[in-house]
Amino acid sequence: MSETVIRADDQLVTFINVIDVDPERQQELIAVLNEGTEKVMRQRPGFISVNILAGKDGKRVINYAQWRSPEDLQAVMGDPEAQAFAKKVAELGTPAPACTPSHPSTTPDRHGIRPAGRTPAGHRAAGGPPPDAQGAHPP
Repeated sequence: MSETVIRADDQLVTFINVIDVDPERQQELIAVLNEGTEKVMRQRPGFISVNILAGKDGKRVINYAQWRSPEDLQAVMGDPEAQAFAKKVAELGTPAPACTPSHPSTTPDRHGIRPAGRTPAGHRAAGGPPPDAQGAHPP
C-alpha cells in the first residue's frame, strides 16, 4: 500500500476536493470517485496518488489527489472523460466552491492556480471550467 505525503517543499500539485453529500448517497459517491480514479485518473500523465475520505456522519467526502505538475492537473481537468466523472460527482453531491490546487510557487500560474491558503474567493471545484489567463472563472 502506498502512502500519500503532502509537503510544502515538494514539487507536486495537491488538489483537494471537499464534497457535501446526503448520507444515503455517500457510498455511491465514493464508488463513482473510485471508478473515475481507476478508469481515468490513474491512466493520465503526471498522476501520483489519490485518497478518498468519508466523513463519519455520512455528509462529506474529501478527495485529494497529487499530480506531478500544474500542467498535468489542468490537462486532466480538461479531459472529456474526467469531466464526465466530475459531472457524475456533481449529480451526487455538492463540491465545495473553494477547492484548492496547490504547488510550491506563490505566484498564480496562467490557470490561476495558487498555493493553499491563497486561492481567490470563488475558485470552482473539480469539474468547473478552468479560469481564463487572468485567473477569472467564466460564468
